[in-house]
Amino acid sequence: MRTLALVLALSGCYSIAETHGETANHYSGAVALTFTNALADRVCHLYLSYDQEDAYGDNWLPETGLPSGQSVEFKVRPGTYKAKWSSCKDASDVKQAKLVATYAATMVHQNAIQIDQPTQLFAFIATTTAPTKFAPVKPHTRLVRFEGHATVISAAADEDK
Repeated sequence: MRTLALVLALSGCYSIAETHGETANHYSGAVALTFTNALADRVCHLYLSYDQEDAYGDNWLPETGLPSGQSVEFKVRPGTYKAKWSSCKDASDVKQAKLVATYAATMVHQNAIQIDQPTQLFAFIATTTAPTKFAPVKPHTRLVRFEGHATVISAAADEDK
């Protein structure tokens, strides 16, 4: 079995890329859940699962992520969900920019989200620009403010030489 995996990996036929949508299918139901990107940056990762589950599962967003100002709607089963999102920038971007801010947020345990009615997860970060300049709040829907925070990634000092 190890030989087959090695052959597939070396031949380029095997990918360990992140999966998308399998967990969303598992939680498929009747309650409307809208995830809105109210950041200036693209969001590439959204993970949701019942709060009592050990893992978050796979990425609910498509491989291309979710552009600024856009929303995606899911139909989910009622329950208490933990959730996390993050922007698309990561440590691999450091070589180009030398300094990268990435944004992420998590709601879990005491901050988990009860979803039993149409709900909008409104992903944003606190800046001098109102998040509603990037994306609208959905009317007649329970609003959950899903505030993210920045992490700055910088290149190692010896890479500058």
